[in-house]
Amino acid sequence: MSLPTRFPKNFQLATATAAYQIEGAKELDGRGFSTWDAIRSEYGRIRDASDPNLSCESRLKYKEDIALLAKIGVTSYRFSISWSRVLPNGTLSEISEEGVQYYRDVCLLLRDNGIEPIVTLFHFDMPLAIYDNGTSWLNKENCDHFVNFADLCFQKFGDLVKTWITYNEINMQAWSSVVKLTGEQWLCPDRPEIENHNQSPYIALKNMLLAHAKIYRNYEKNYKKIQNGVVGITNGGHFCFPASHSPEDQAASERALDWFFKSTIDPILSESGDFPVSMRENLPFLPNFTDDEKAILKGL
Repeated sequence: MSLPTRFPKNFQLATATAAYQIEGAKELDGRGFSTWDAIRSEYGRIRDASDPNLSCESRLKYKEDIALLAKIGVTSYRFSISWSRVLPNGTLSEISEEGVQYYRDVCLLLRDNGIEPIVTLFHFDMPLAIYDNGTSWLNKENCDHFVNFADLCFQKFGDLVKTWITYNEINMQAWSSVVKLTGEQWLCPDRPEIENHNQSPYIALKNMLLAHAKIYRNYEKNYKKIQNGVVGITNGGHFCFPASHSPEDQAASERALDWFFKSTIDPILSESGDFPVSMRENLPFLPNFTDDEKAILKGL
């Protein structure tokens, strides 16, 4: 039996990047510093001690990059918009028109090459100006700034983008952007430890989920009929299988899945509109959702 040597015509080939991983040109377009600029400037944070300014410079070479994507047959390209390249201070007080034009140029060129742009609004790079003003997602005001940033993106790019993702790996970001875990990676600048760091990741997660809900509802109300797009979210974690068929191992596996995945999925998709029961039973400090908060979250 011969094996096929070509993908079928309807096969979708996609690839993904994040702004800070590839763009470089960190001072172009009036871009403001992000948390990752601070992280990479801290001694010891880069494992091989390489130059923190090294990058593949996609901001300057995006035309070459898109040509390569087209050459290998990519049909969808997921990339993130650098919040601080569009809003240098993280707020609507200053908008970089150069940054806006860059992302429009990327989207236009992708479409000219038959590639569907998929945009992530946040991929771990919060503007440093607002991070230092409120410790990441623990500050509800920062969440409001993110909602405003998303709305601006819908205005500026919504005619070209039909698939939006609010957060990349929301659960990982809720943990690693607010606490430092011994032996684990953490994605925040090296600032003094915050208090109550047992509870803090769950407060951050709740705030992020509510910001996602506001962004989703705003798009559904004000943009969907005209732009005909969708807004979603991505999760990340380790899928866990029980070590044996014993009831104890199976229960442990279920608890792990609750913490890795359902903590961000259940408030949106479950009947309760709340965190998983196992988390409620084991974490007395878990924040509560009000009825109004559950109402805007459920069914996204």
